[in-house]
Amino acid sequence: MVLIQLSSLVSEVSHGQAFLGLCSLLISLIVILLIRQLVKQRRPRGFPPGPSPIPVIGNIMSLATEPHVFMKKQSEIHGQIFSLDLGGYSAVVLNGYDAIRECLYHQGDVFSDRPSLPLFMKMTKMGGLLNAKFGNGWIEHRQLASNSFRYFGSFQKPLDQKILEECMFFVDAIDEHKGKPFNPKHLVTNAVSNITNLIIFGERFTYDNCDFQHMIEIFSENVELAGRVCNFPRHYIDDYLNKLDKSAGDLGTPYSRENLIYSVGELIIAGTETTTNTLRWAMLYMALYPNIQGQFCFKVNYLNSCKIIIQLHENPE
Repeated sequence: MVLIQLSSLVSEVSHGQAFLGLCSLLISLIVILLIRQLVKQRRPRGFPPGPSPIPVIGNIMSLATEPHVFMKKQSEIHGQIFSLDLGGYSAVVLNGYDAIRECLYHQGDVFSDRPSLPLFMKMTKMGGLLNAKFGNGWIEHRQLASNSFRYFGSFQKPLDQKILEECMFFVDAIDEHKGKPFNPKHLVTNAVSNITNLIIFGERFTYDNCDFQHMIEIFSENVELAGRVCNFPRHYIDDYLNKLDKSAGDLGTPYSRENLIYSVGELIIAGTETTTNTLRWAMLYMALYPNIQGQFCFKVNYLNSCKIIIQLHENPE
C-alpha cells in the first residue's frame, strides 16, 4: 500500500517537473526571440529617426486606421524624412516636396528599385511594371508602355470624344438616383477605369457589367470583352503581343504572357486610382465649399449653352 502511494507521488512530481521544464523552455525561447527582434529592429547608425516600434509588428498598427494623420504627426516630430518599421522591414518615408523631388528626380537611378517583399514575390514574382526589380526587364516594359501611350496620345480627337461620351454615361448613371444621396465612389471609379480600358484594351464596359465590376474590385481577373471600338488607336495589349511574337525563342526576353497580365493589372490600377481619388476629393471640396461649386457649375453651364467642346490640347489653359 505504501509502495503504491510512493510511486503515485513520484509520478506526480515527475509530471510536474516536466511541465515546469517545458514552460521554462518556452519562456526562454520567447525571451530570446524578443531580444533578437529588438536587436534587429534597432535603427542602423545614420538611419533617419522615427517612432519606436512594437516588437515583431513594428509600426503597422499605427497605420491601420488613419495613416495620413499618423504620417503628418511624424513629419512634424521628425521632419520631412523619417523611418518606420513595417513588421521587420525598415522603410524610409519622404513627406515633403523637396525631399521627394531630390530622391525621385535628381537621384532617380539610386531610388528606382523595388524591395523584394514576400507578398509581392508571391503575387507577381516581381514581374510586370509596378513591383518589378530595376533592370533591363523593367526598362523595356516601361519603354513599351510609354511608346504605346505616346502613340495613343497622337489621336487626341477620338480620345476627346470618348471622354465626353463616358461623361454622358456617368451623368445618366447619376440621374438614376433621382436626387437621392449616394456614394459616388463606384461610379467615378467605373467612369475613369473605362478611359483606361480604352487605352489598354480598346474597349469600354457598361456600369452594370458584372465582369467589369469584378475587375474594378480586384484588378486581376480577366473579363469578357464586349465589342470592338471602330477606328480607334491600337492598344497596349497589341503592342505587347507584337513584342512577344518578335522575341519568341529568346530565352532572355522579359516579355511573357504572365508579365502581360501583371502589367495590364498594374496599368489599370495606376490609371484608375489616381484620377478617381482626385475627382472624389474635388467633389468633397465642392460639397464643403458651395461657392466653388457654384463657380464650377456656372462654367460648365456656360460651355454647354455655347456648345463648346473642351479638347485635350486646351488643358494648359
